[in-house]
Amino acid sequence: MAGLFEVVVPDAPFVRMAPGPPAPGLHRLTANAPAGISPVLWRSPDLVHWSPVPDFLLETTNSTFRVTDPAPPAGPNLYQMRW
Repeated sequence: MAGLFEVVVPDAPFVRMAPGPPAPGLHRLTANAPAGISPVLWRSPDLVHWSPVPDFLLETTNSTFRVTDPAPPAGPNLYQMRW
């Protein structure tokens, strides 16, 4: 038997990468989500191998989240937020 699946999204969803690091060595991503949802920041060096970012910094204002990777590894890093 199939069940119903409901996805609640914000009225105007967005994800933004800060134009520059907030401080040397930091990377910041801002997004919004419905109330009560907590994001998890993931990082990849190559879009194939993903791992959660340990101890990422999370700031919330209403339904807007700002996450910061406090210790990104050297080299290119790709990010995604998962809820």
